[in-house]
Formats: sequence, structure tokens, C-alpha cells
Amino acid sequence: MRMALLAGAFVAALAGCQSGTPNATPERVLRRYLDAVATQDFDTAYAQLSTVDRAVRRPGEFRPRPLGEYRITRVRTFPDIATADVEITAPPPPSQGLQPDAQAPGQATGPQLRSFTLVREQQRWKVFLGAAAAADL
Repeated sequence: MRMALLAGAFVAALAGCQSGTPNATPERVLRRYLDAVATQDFDTAYAQLSTVDRAVRRPGEFRPRPLGEYRITRVRTFPDIATADVEITAPPPPSQGLQPDAQAPGQATGPQLRSFTLVREQQRWKVFLGAAAAADL
């Protein structure tokens, strides 16, 4: 009996670590989304999206642009919405015959600051990209 209770507590604790559970924080959900985008795990990234975003994007068509390194710099959480500021470093572009230290004209340098919105849906935090950001992160 005691083993069954411990096993049940362990399973409940593991479930609490998943982004789709009520216990996941906005930062944890956003980190799961950004990690999935960085590794091109589009199914996991798609699962973090809000209902609104999933209504306008099909799973097989959801392909955000590649992501380099990122750092979540600030998260502000309210009852049903959260915002997060993220510094994102673009991944190196594919080799186009440039010297290793050369940079293509007009290419952005350094990290870029992006803001993300998360919404609470049925007690679970989800990333809200908005319908206009179909080709974006």
C-alpha cells in the first residue's frame, strides 16, 4: 500500500513538470517552446501554442524560423496573461561562400529583444503568437 502511494506521488510530480499541467509556470512553458524551436521539434513547439494559434496553423505547416541561443530576461505574470522578454541570438546563416569571420551586408548582429505573450487556458499556460506571426517565432 505504501509503495502504491509513493508511486502515485511520483507520477503526480512528474506530471506537474509538463507544460500542459496546471502547475507549469509561464517561464517553463516558454522555455519548452523555445527549446523545441531551437531543436526543430515542431510537434513539441506546436503543443505549447494557444488555442487561437493552433486554429490558424496546422501542425504539419508550423515551421518557425531557426532559433539560436536565447535568454529569458524578464517574466511578468498576471492572473490569466503573462509577458516575457527574451534576448535571442540568430543562428549562424548557412555557408554562402563567405569567410568564417565575414558577415553578410545587412545581417543583424548581437541579440535581439523579443516579447512573448502567454495566456492561461483551462488552468494551463500557452504561448500566444497571434495570427499575424505565422512565419515568425
